[in-house]
Amino acid sequence: MTARVGLPRWLRHALRTCLHLGLDAAAIVLAYRAAYSLRFHSSAWTSLFPITGEDPGWPLYARLLYAVVPIWLAVFWYSSRLYDRRSIGALDRFLQILKGAFIGTLATLAATYIYGRLEYSRMMTLMAGPAAALLVSLSQLLVLRVDAALSQAHDADTATPGRRPAASGPGPTRSSPPRNPESLPALEYLIPAITLRILVP
Repeated sequence: MTARVGLPRWLRHALRTCLHLGLDAAAIVLAYRAAYSLRFHSSAWTSLFPITGEDPGWPLYARLLYAVVPIWLAVFWYSSRLYDRRSIGALDRFLQILKGAFIGTLATLAATYIYGRLEYSRMMTLMAGPAAALLVSLSQLLVLRVDAALSQAHDADTATPGRRPAASGPGPTRSSPPRNPESLPALEYLIPAITLRILVP
């Protein structure tokens, strides 16, 4: 007796949603971290775009992520519907991610303007948008690959190789082949013939 490996569909859906949310959140954080490093610690970039003022430090932006990440996930959830539509094509999914990244970037810029007392780099916020779109696309691809592997394992587990499905109703079997009624003598001719044979020796 083999142990069941595949997961039921409802559990795969819940696992896929949790993986999407967790990995997309990690991708957004990584995108902001990469944008911060490029904006403030890349000599090539700072030579082209000098820093006005001083580096506020990563902890300032790390605290901002507590508001930014839920905003981005909400945008992906309600605007792009990435977590509800599994069967959309790769190009459509990437376009939806670009749309969500654009809206998320605008929402982040609006949030930084609300907290005007803090000095946030608008350029860094704009740079984080394309990076987040790329990393979220990779995270979506990874989750879909994992979900496809779990789906194949479930299908392979529920299948019973070597067994043929039973017949759904009465029908001819190998032990009782079907007979053609036209090959048998008609009953109305058979009975008189037998009776005549008995009476006339």
